[in-house]
Amino acid sequence: MKNSFRLFGALFLGGAFVSAPARAQLDTGALQAALDGALASTFASGGAAAIVGNGQVLWHGQSGVVAPGSATAVGPDTLFAFASVGKMTTATLTLRLVEQGKVMLDGPIG
Repeated sequence: MKNSFRLFGALFLGGAFVSAPARAQLDTGALQAALDGALASTFASGGAAAIVGNGQVLWHGQSGVVAPGSATAVGPDTLFAFASVGKMTTATLTLRLVEQGKVMLDGPIG
């Protein structure tokens, strides 16, 4: 299926794993500015990002429109096609767990 628009697939902000008490310390204006800036540096028409900690959404933001030339803004319920971004994300997070000693690459799956 061919998409008629470009997507800003994923934005990984430093400190994505934040404890719930840190929510009050999040600078939501700076986070939104970072999202807006990241989107402006791409060819994407819109994007969304979130920071989740302890199973709770600590911050979420959206920027841009759903398609080039569209007047429909990206919202919290906008669906994105991520294509192969999930493979890179999974590999990166897995290797971080290996660095932390929580996962062994040559260990059993179970």
